[in-house]
Amino acid sequence: MIKAGDGFVLVSRWQCFLKSWNLIWLFTGPWQDTALLMVSIDRFIAVAFPLRYFSYSTKYAYLLNFLAYQKPEVAAICYIQSGMGDGYFQFRNMLRFCITIISLALYVPILILLQKAIRIGQSIDERQTAARISRLKKVTITLAISAFFVLIFSIIPDVMIMLKVLTDNLLLYLIGNGTEIAYIFIYSLRFKDIRQGLISLFLLRPLKKNNVT
Repeated sequence: MIKAGDGFVLVSRWQCFLKSWNLIWLFTGPWQDTALLMVSIDRFIAVAFPLRYFSYSTKYAYLLNFLAYQKPEVAAICYIQSGMGDGYFQFRNMLRFCITIISLALYVPILILLQKAIRIGQSIDERQTAARISRLKKVTITLAISAFFVLIFSIIPDVMIMLKVLTDNLLLYLIGNGTEIAYIFIYSLRFKDIRQGLISLFLLRPLKKNNVT
């Protein structure tokens, strides 16, 4: 569209709203932050009741995820906020900001309870349960780091766009795509099996059986 020279031709908000990426974003944008909050709640349950948590089936995961205009006036390239009213865009950004802050705040009691869970694991002689609690610690800390990066790369740039801090928001749009890139580094550095899987993917070689989780 930009190459053809049509990217900045004025179109209506309805035309922008009906673009496929805006329709997808309408549902997936808020869901991303709600899922982040559900992960925090999951971690809270995991560290508060670690022994019971290990007995939960996949039904628990499914349940948690379940709870998780005509005048031409905007450029045809159709940035996300161009496809909807300013009021909704501001409401959506503030909702995302509040959900993420609640998610991060939950990690304060989570990390406190995690220390208790670790002590329980150290006092248990059963090797399998102790290994699960050790894994629980690693996963919980990793998810806390991920939540912090969502705040840095996604929520803060959106709030800055809403408050019109900069005259040119291109840099903020680019920063907003940093969360997914950060996830690759966080998870590959924290988990050996994911790191080995990525290496196998890039080298186009099959995974060894003992590397598959």
